[in-house]
Amino acid sequence: MGKVMTREELYGLVWLKPGTHLSKDLGVSDVAISKACKRYDIPRPPAGHWAKVNAGKKVHRTPLPARGPGMSDQFTLASVVTRIA
Repeated sequence: MGKVMTREELYGLVWLKPGTHLSKDLGVSDVAISKACKRYDIPRPPAGHWAKVNAGKKVHRTPLPARGPGMSDQFTLASVVTRIA
């Protein structure tokens, strides 16, 4: 069984720590997180983001776009991402 989340929750988490660390906390693979972000239009940090953070440089956080028509706000994050109606 996976974890039920909202787009806003996952958005906040992917900008909080790298996907490999986040995947351990959530009990899913980083690929599952990546697929959920892609499916639910959640922007992720670009390549090099965490290196800049570690170097103390200023980074830009891409805002979460509005939910698309017919897109669910909640989903289950598991090895296979499933929608909640």
